[in-house]
Amino acid sequence: MNLETFIDHTYLKSDINNNIVDSICSEAIQYNFKSVCLPLCVINRAQELLKDTSVLLCTVLGFPLGYQSLHSKLQELEEILQYEVNEVDMVINLNDFKNNALEKIHEEIACISKITNAKKLTLKVIIEIDLLDNQEIITICNILKTHPIQFVKTSTGFIGQGATIDAVSVMRASLPSHISIKASGGIKTLEQCRAIINAGASRIGTSNGVAIMKTYHQLYK
Repeated sequence: MNLETFIDHTYLKSDINNNIVDSICSEAIQYNFKSVCLPLCVINRAQELLKDTSVLLCTVLGFPLGYQSLHSKLQELEEILQYEVNEVDMVINLNDFKNNALEKIHEEIACISKITNAKKLTLKVIIEIDLLDNQEIITICNILKTHPIQFVKTSTGFIGQGATIDAVSVMRASLPSHISIKASGGIKTLEQCRAIINAGASRIGTSNGVAIMKTYHQLYK
């Protein structure tokens, strides 16, 4: 397993600054992580730092609560498209889901995915598993699988414990093989990474990628 190819090296806290961006990008290049995931306010700097490297650039949309209107999310996406990003992690509107306004969920995903696909961007839809029971996870996955998205993502990392083996297993059983799973939130160790990958995740969002890779290299390199 080339573990580094699973990792989205992530920093989404509000205290982010230029030094943190520089460090995140440098570490991603050093360890050959799949991507860096950073807020839009620092994407311009990250874009320059990652230019001419194989590391993908990811940012977030509707983060971290997802309850912005579709109009607001489309405006934010328009701004994102001004930069050379490769991937967008969007928080679903759980207010609509909890109110059983499922047609609005379909509309949101259809509108956003139409644009991201046209721009050849990878779209990861965040469902926030800590606010859902297993049946709700299945219901959301059944909605999402009808749309041309690339990933369903477990969590923002801002609510609850984040990714769990059980939730990833439920998601994997509910989604077609062409839709991948990104697990994020609370993933701090190599043991957690391996277990969640074995449960069905093909991407790991974590701010602990360097520590995980150091352990990995000590054991397997």
